[in-house]
Amino acid sequence: MRLDSLAAPVNVTIKALKANSAVVTWDIPEGDPVIGFAITQQKKDVRMLRFIQEVNTTTRSCALWDLAEETDYIVHVQSISMSGPMSPHSEPLRFRTPKEAETLASKSKGKNLNKLNKQIHTVPKVKTKSK
Repeated sequence: MRLDSLAAPVNVTIKALKANSAVVTWDIPEGDPVIGFAITQQKKDVRMLRFIQEVNTTTRSCALWDLAEETDYIVHVQSISMSGPMSPHSEPLRFRTPKEAETLASKSKGKNLNKLNKQIHTVPKVKTKSK
């Protein structure tokens, strides 16, 4: 391993997973002179890739869009250095998008709970007579 080479990003995670979108996050080893990132996104068992590259950024997350519901994906992240070469790929991260109906059901369940909480909090206090 050369001294000027970057280590692969670590702790690659999917957050905010929805039927048609997700957010991938990661960390980079301390001290690596990173100026950007590259992400490869692939549907499982399909040869086509989406390649997302961004430079002049210190962000450690990226939105994935236009995903298909109920579909398996594989994502890799690479760091980009000032001198040009990219790090090795991160460990592959596999995830599956939910069905659109499941996303909507969980949203409406949350709304119903909020309504219930509001109803509970708006119950007037009952005054009691003091002795």
